[in-house]
Amino acid sequence: FPVDVSTSAIPAEVWAAASRGPALPARPAHVGLALDTDPDNSHAALVAAWRDQAGHAHLEVLAVGTPADVVNAARRAGTKHRVPIAYDQIGANYDHAQTLTRLKVRTSPLHLRYMQAATARFDRELRGGTLHHHDQDDLDAAAEGACWRTVGEGGRLFARRTSTASVAPLVASAAAIWQYDLTTRTEGTAGATAPKTTS
Repeated sequence: FPVDVSTSAIPAEVWAAASRGPALPARPAHVGLALDTDPDNSHAALVAAWRDQAGHAHLEVLAVGTPADVVNAARRAGTKHRVPIAYDQIGANYDHAQTLTRLKVRTSPLHLRYMQAATARFDRELRGGTLHHHDQDDLDAAAEGACWRTVGEGGRLFARRTSTASVAPLVASAAAIWQYDLTTRTEGTAGATAPKTTS
């Protein structure tokens, strides 16, 4: 697989094939939620993910902007959907998760090995045609500019510093799908059945 930072993580034709047009479907009551923040703490994103009856994943960017704005959006979404906010447990994300905790919003930290697995699942389903997006500008820009970085022996994550656009919407998308699958029994063509857990 591509490991050079000059190689796009997501081929344009793959991303285009995953589009279901700009009309967002109705968001169900139960979703996975995740936020991510750029390394310099200038930009953050909040994403919701869920699966349809066929097991296909859908993504919706709920907020993009300053970390303060996105944390407020996460508070509202977490309260509305009554689910924890997942996040990659590094850097500025941890600070914002602590803020959410103080606001009485549950959070779900994802350690490195889970982020690697979440990213691999995102990539597999995107290329396999079981992950769909809805032409939201920030997610489109992230997909266009994303590069890979290698982690350990054979792992991959979206490169935060060498990508040509903020990958926060992509990182949050991968984490949101993982979080949804972690807490939901899903049967379908995506093959992402997981036992239901409580938190």
